Amino acid sequence: ARVVRLHLFPGSLDLHVAPGDIRVRAGESLRVVATFSGDDLIVPVLRLGQDGEWRETPMEKAGSEFALTLERVEQDLRYAVTAAGASSREYSVTVIRPPRVEQIDLRYEFPAALGMPSRDEEDGGDIYGPAGTRVRVTVHTDKPVRDATLTLTDGAPISLSARGDVLQGELTITQDGSYRVALTDADGLTNRGDTEYFIRTLQDRPP
Repeated sequence: ARVVRLHLFPGSLDLHVAPGDIRVRAGESLRVVATFSGDDLIVPVLRLGQDGEWRETPMEKAGSEFALTLERVEQDLRYAVTAAGASSREYSVTVIRPPRVEQIDLRYEFPAALGMPSRDEEDGGDIYGPAGTRVRVTVHTDKPVRDATLTLTDGAPISLSARGDVLQGELTITQDGSYRVALTDADGLTNRGDTEYFIRTLQDRPP
């Protein structure tokens, strides 16, 4: 009789769901909690929607509430909780990822004494040139970033400035070494540089 009453009068459940709409980092877990003032004979169901398909999973009793943890969330999804005849609204889970480097373009400005014209290299990264060569590094990322830096194995970090949709900075070849591109986006997600790019000094000598 108590269960039937709740189905006939779902408003008496006073269903609350947390965390509601949320942004989570890729790979993190998400705990959905449901509380209501109805009867403890009712077990709420978590409905998950992804790619147009929905699946339902009963939630587990956790003290005075019900909960269910989603492990390693990798894609955007929607969810809602139903209990008896009551249902929450649909909430959205947005997965956010650290920024990534999509392409690096290089422009070489060789020392005047060499008499060599400037040279452009698209979609590269590794740097090769005689000592004293100035190299303008242009970095294309998969989304806007708040901070960007070239971290060198030897030498102070070089800040990259935003110019339109790209990031630019300049370094001078002095010795062999390497660098990485460190990025931080508006959400505070950081990529310290998945790829290490080499800097190689070419000897100034005749062929």
